[in-house]
Amino acid sequence: MTASLRQALGGGQFQSGPFLFCLFLYADPAFQPNANHPSRMTDVPGVGSAALWVYQGSEVGGRFAESHGVLPGGTQPRAGYDRIRPGDWGGRFGGLVLPKGSRPGDRVHLAIRMSAPVETYGGQISFSEP
Repeated sequence: MTASLRQALGGGQFQSGPFLFCLFLYADPAFQPNANHPSRMTDVPGVGSAALWVYQGSEVGGRFAESHGVLPGGTQPRAGYDRIRPGDWGGRFGGLVLPKGSRPGDRVHLAIRMSAPVETYGGQISFSEP
């Protein structure tokens, strides 16, 4: 499963410290509320999300934690790293799971965060729930 910028519904890329982040929503009919595979489950039929990062700084040791999710509701820890090097990357492609209790028209945010030993980097994009 890959997303193409040609399928992008919205989003973009931005720099936060030594990280380049990319957040976007994209069209893919494989994403459905009753999908057979958990990574294809979505609350918005035909819509997936991507939350990606690329490290562009110097090699650094220490504990890095990757998290992403839809706010309000919080980001969930997804991966950890003991060392990070230039060109390392991570993130996820998957369904768009909305916060519990959200309703059509609510403003929600797709967020990504990298917590480094000294500082936290990341950001979010906002959209209205269909």
